[in-house]
Amino acid sequence: MTVLDLQPYVIPSHWICALVNDDFTGLDDKEDAIVRQFIADLGKRYLFTVPDDEDSYFTRCHDARQYGILACDCMAVQMAFSPEPEPDYDADDAICNRYNIMVLEQFMD
Repeated sequence: MTVLDLQPYVIPSHWICALVNDDFTGLDDKEDAIVRQFIADLGKRYLFTVPDDEDSYFTRCHDARQYGILACDCMAVQMAFSPEPEPDYDADDAICNRYNIMVLEQFMD
């Protein structure tokens, strides 16, 4: 069974339609570009957004500050990400073994 990785975010309320419904029509061109960049920065593991609550509140402390968004009405959401892949320990062992052999060969000379 695959378990989603849910992470809490606080985002501007006017981004909800774009993130939940993939509907960017209510955003101007600048805001549209910012939201698309935000989604791109979430990475390939990002799947979807689920609002925690329908209540919004005014705050300057939110996860869009780094994109130049000032204080605004925000909502708490959960963003779902696909789980981190398990590390391939066999591949790691092979890499470590090659490294160790190279180091030992330097000392053998």
